[in-house]
Amino acid sequence: MSPIVLLRRQSPDWQALSHDYRRGVPIDPTRYVPDHPIPDFPPRIATLIGAWNARFRTDFFTFRALLVRLSAANLAAVSRAGRYAYDQMEEVAGLSRRAQFYLYPHDDDDFFAPYLAQTIEQCARGCDVLVTPLFRIGTASWTFVPPGCAPEYVLGEARAQDFRFQTNNYAVHSRRLADAERIRAIKDHIEASAYARALSFTEATAPQVLSATVKTPASASSLAKAFGSRLALRRAFVRSIDGLHALELPERFDWIGRPCQRIASWLEAVYRGEALEPSAEIM
Repeated sequence: MSPIVLLRRQSPDWQALSHDYRRGVPIDPTRYVPDHPIPDFPPRIATLIGAWNARFRTDFFTFRALLVRLSAANLAAVSRAGRYAYDQMEEVAGLSRRAQFYLYPHDDDDFFAPYLAQTIEQCARGCDVLVTPLFRIGTASWTFVPPGCAPEYVLGEARAQDFRFQTNNYAVHSRRLADAERIRAIKDHIEASAYARALSFTEATAPQVLSATVKTPASASSLAKAFGSRLALRRAFVRSIDGLHALELPERFDWIGRPCQRIASWLEAVYRGEALEPSAEIM
């Protein structure tokens, strides 16, 4: 059994949405609107996506599908990792009853270090959950740092986490995941933070940065601000592109540095009015 399992959270099928939209098939918003509340998720998402599609030749669904492909290529490079989707939760629960591993919940556009498993084996030491620093990359970039942790590297400024866990920087031991309900309880970092506190999870931290999240104008939390006005839209794209190009990271962080440069090039193409293909080169 692999020492880690990567579990992709529930997310729209952006590839299918891109395919249908490009063929002229009407898109029902229920295909991409979450069926449960999500903090900071814009209530006018259908209107905002419509505004994107009216403004750019690269439709929103295709851009998100490209991000998913980029993330998937990154995940494929993570050694000794099992990879599962949200609808395979029962299968993951079955694995947890037969083997020991650490599970990372993540979004469909997240990124992880290829040496994730090696660090888990060195640092987790059998605790219920391992938490590590997290790069948050966008118009401004910073590093979320767990309490009491001295990170190996700080991108931008160091910031305290908003919750006990942040986005995708926590790995939960399989002994806490014996059934699908327990996995659902830890899949979201906000709910997982409360759940871990209620059940007195033992916790360890490590200084290595093992994960990253990249915020673009296509991120759900950014769409409303970006489409507030024409000036806001230009500012959102320019700042995002400049922020990605300005990244200066040591070579050991190429696993996130290279994808960020690709995302910057895609954003430039979108804003110039180019029509990106869903099959565009990833790296």
